[in-house]
Amino acid sequence: MPVRVEGHTVGVLVTHDRDGLEGFEVGELAVLDAASSILGQALHRADLTEAVLAERTRAEALQAGQARVLERVACGADLVGTLRLLAEVVESQDDGVRCAVALARDGEVALVVEPKVDPTALTALRTLTAAALDGRAQDRRPVLVAPAAGDDPSGGALVEAGVREVAVHPLAPTAPGEVPGAVVLCRTYQAADVEPCRLGMTAVRLADIAVSGAMARDRLAHQAAHDPLTDLPNRSVFVDRVAQALEETTRTGGSVLVLFLDLDRFKVINDSLGHQAGDALLRAVAERLRRAVRPGDTIARFGGDEFTMLCEGIRDEAHAVELVGRIQETLRRPFSLAGSEVFVTTSIGLALGSGPQTRPEILLENADAAMYRAKERGGTSYEIFDEAMRMRAVRRLELQNALHRAIEGRQFRVFYQPTVSLHTGEVLGVEALVRWAHPTRGLLPPSEFIPLAEETGLVVPIGAQVLEEALREARRWEPGPGSGPGIGVSVNLSAAQIGHRDLVPRVREVLKRSGVDPSRITLEITESALMDDVVASGAVLTALKDLGLRLVVDDFGTGWSSLTYLQRFPVDGLKVDRSFVSGLDRPDGADGADGGTDGDEAIVRAVVSLAHSLDLVAVAEGVETREQVNRLVDLGCEVGQGYWFGRPAPADEVSLLQRVIDR
Repeated sequence: MPVRVEGHTVGVLVTHDRDGLEGFEVGELAVLDAASSILGQALHRADLTEAVLAERTRAEALQAGQARVLERVACGADLVGTLRLLAEVVESQDDGVRCAVALARDGEVALVVEPKVDPTALTALRTLTAAALDGRAQDRRPVLVAPAAGDDPSGGALVEAGVREVAVHPLAPTAPGEVPGAVVLCRTYQAADVEPCRLGMTAVRLADIAVSGAMARDRLAHQAAHDPLTDLPNRSVFVDRVAQALEETTRTGGSVLVLFLDLDRFKVINDSLGHQAGDALLRAVAERLRRAVRPGDTIARFGGDEFTMLCEGIRDEAHAVELVGRIQETLRRPFSLAGSEVFVTTSIGLALGSGPQTRPEILLENADAAMYRAKERGGTSYEIFDEAMRMRAVRRLELQNALHRAIEGRQFRVFYQPTVSLHTGEVLGVEALVRWAHPTRGLLPPSEFIPLAEETGLVVPIGAQVLEEALREARRWEPGPGSGPGIGVSVNLSAAQIGHRDLVPRVREVLKRSGVDPSRITLEITESALMDDVVASGAVLTALKDLGLRLVVDDFGTGWSSLTYLQRFPVDGLKVDRSFVSGLDRPDGADGADGGTDGDEAIVRAVVSLAHSLDLVAVAEGVETREQVNRLVDLGCEVGQGYWFGRPAPADEVSLLQRVIDR
């Protein structure tokens, strides 16, 4: 009797009649037919069970393999090792399937993983994969190719390797138009027909996760090591490379050169053309520096407008200067920014070193010190670090540390110098001038420490202490009933204080605590500080004026004030700089030791005239002779201040000034 499974005869049921006399009866045949049918069903169920078990085994193996791949991704394991495990998992599903993974790098497609692919077919498979990925950025459907021997060498090589079909599965684009690679499945003639599409989809999904995770880690690592604006290496990377270069000099000889570059007057460009233009300039400078250096040299951005460069194999100082000349020449051409041509100059510091005993940080500090020396000499130049600079840098650091301690210990003292009516000799007020009671060097004038304090921002807490002390003394000098308005007190504000967001609230609080009439207090702001950011300065001045304070522009004539802005500032007076006053008692045309000429009188006359035209008071500082007093009166200046009227003195001596001075 035939045994059938789903209509197909898979065997026979043979029954022997032991007697063999009369044959099988009809009823017996029916029983045998039923038995063969039951046997066929049993065989079918057995086949199904075996298939289900086999499929379940494959599914469990695939699931376990996926878990191992995802675990590597989560742990940040290397990409190639993860992709290799992925290929092995795929190949374990079917002995006739070969899996490869291709990645696109710099426009080239390379097979990075091919565990079981026949080596003779690798070139052909890479060529086929690159052709399949070409122009498929938006199409993720697999490309199916049936290789043929024919005239196609690639097809012939694949056929000889036993490949009957290739499926190229593109990975998800990582950016518009950029496909990072593909999973490539090769089916040989021994491959089973086991849902190849599902296997390919699983492989692609895992590869997408692995590749995107690796790229995300690479991006984070790049961002951690590079400046986001210029994409140049940052400080930490630069220091590491300097250390490596110093170590290498023990083998190669020569020296390591570190350059520290600072763009001169970058703030002017930023303020006049805007921060977007400033950022564009920094990017353009970075690009030009890239083109100026030699292969193997390193450029980094330290922040702001500061760049550093590392050059290896430097023979001597002359070689270093030659490289500096190339950089300066590169930056000499104008930059096009916001529709304007902008010329940029740099201050460059150079420091040479060799051997691992030289610390990279010290080399950088040396280059930085040399750069500041170049900037002190007017910029647009370079300086090579020497021992004298090292000593200046050490003294500078010591002074900075001492300033911190002085602020904490309140070591600053306030002296007061009178301001006098040039017409009557009446003392109108005093200007608060800071001195530093240094524990070992004695009383230091502001010229010894204020420049560094302004550069480091320490001038803000120093200025706050001076303001508090001056207002406390002003309260002590408060006149009695019917005694007149009393002397006024002037306090200087630095550019850093003007730009500090807490200035107005701090002044308001100090005024409230002191109880002083605000009209007796004058704040002096230098012309250059106001013009650093005219919009912000105007807002700050208006807020201070609303407190009832008087405002004076200090050192007027030394900066580049715009008269348009000046008339908008709510100021009460202009203070003529001492450098112009000092030339008033010289014979016409004579030059003084400090550079004064007969042109000084013309400048003083112009400043006084400007003040009067704006309904402001003109104040002359640095008055030291009777001739200067007489000439200032002739020019119409109302108020004077200087050694002729009195030297700065401590608060307990100021009471002596409340009188009329014989001018």
